[in-house]
Amino acid sequence: MNISPSFEPLRKLFRDDTARIRQILEIFVRITHQDLERLDIAYANHDWSVLGRLAHKLRSGCHQLGEIDAAERLAAIERAATSAAWSEALDMEYALTRQELDRVMTRVSEYLHAKVAGTS
Repeated sequence: MNISPSFEPLRKLFRDDTARIRQILEIFVRITHQDLERLDIAYANHDWSVLGRLAHKLRSGCHQLGEIDAAERLAAIERAATSAAWSEALDMEYALTRQELDRVMTRVSEYLHAKVAGTS
């Protein structure tokens, strides 16, 4: 499992500027919470085109954070959405993807909380 608790791509991009990293992660959390709700609705409604678009968007965000496992799972969902057909395999992949996305959100929240606690 590839875990990026330090969000290495952001650290490199912003040259360890924790204020900028924090700002990006706060935006990520706000937007991603909304996208996850829409993703769940699209999946429940078998709205494959919306599911594919959201999986693509979320994949890009996860990749930028260095969350490769989540990005790869989302790529699989994106590919499955293009077939526009429900299957038990898709149910399993979706469940695993959502679990990984929940872990990503937890890691981001923990990072943000730790930075707040460390600066208090």
